[in-house]
Amino acid sequence: MIERMGEKVGWIGGWIGVFSWLLVMSIVLLLNGDYNFAIAGLMLFVVALFLINIMSPWRQAEIKYWALFTPLYIILVIAMIMMITAYECWFKAGRFNSMYFLWMSPLLIPYFIIGQKTWNSKK
Repeated sequence: MIERMGEKVGWIGGWIGVFSWLLVMSIVLLLNGDYNFAIAGLMLFVVALFLINIMSPWRQAEIKYWALFTPLYIILVIAMIMMITAYECWFKAGRFNSMYFLWMSPLLIPYFIIGQKTWNSKK
């Protein structure tokens, strides 16, 4: 039962950490009265929690990690675009630059490091 507990905690804790900003920003939007984006952000956070559980590698032991990452990354990109749109001050101030997405490229490192492995291949 305790076998590979660190990896399980890393998967769950890591992904919750990745999506925690979405929860905080959605609550701020809710408090500011922007209910559409707030509810959408909270719903995306709940979907992310659901996917973190469903797409966990120990439940899908024969599926490669890249296939497990992909739905979570799609939700992450949707959430980022939605929050950039919700906080449109970047656009109004003229400070938004598409090169900001270059700073997010380290998020793709797991695809290259462990993307081809499966849960069972690590034994």
